Amino acid sequence: LALDGLQQVPQEATPVSLPVKFSIDNVDRYMPPDLDKPIDSYPAMCIVVQLVMALLTRVCKAFPLDGACTEHVVAVQDMSRSYKSLVPFAASPNDVSKLHKRRIDLLEPVAQALNPQCFDWLCKELWYEVAEAYREMLDLKI
Repeated sequence: LALDGLQQVPQEATPVSLPVKFSIDNVDRYMPPDLDKPIDSYPAMCIVVQLVMALLTRVCKAFPLDGACTEHVVAVQDMSRSYKSLVPFAASPNDVSKLHKRRIDLLEPVAQALNPQCFDWLCKELWYEVAEAYREMLDLKI
């Protein structure tokens, strides 16, 4: 059948195989053993963040910035949010400032690498997050 000049793909066609496959089978092996309990300390939260960062690093490698830009940026934003989730548990303002600096160091190179004409909304999101981290660092200093 043709719809407005487009041909319908026959149902017997094989789907395109993607080079990266993700599965949720055995996902619990990536989870810390006491995740069902509330996280109430910095060391406990660090364990979770380290696991998240390891998995998101794998995602960033699977979806490079020059090939799967949107997926890569979302993974980097999630990494930034992971650092931000450590802020309430940090012991001193100096530690909080270091966490925000890590966020900036993650986000800024990606924002600079993107073409704002093609990825206007992604650039705006990234630069907003960078500015937010700088503002929170300034609030700590004042």
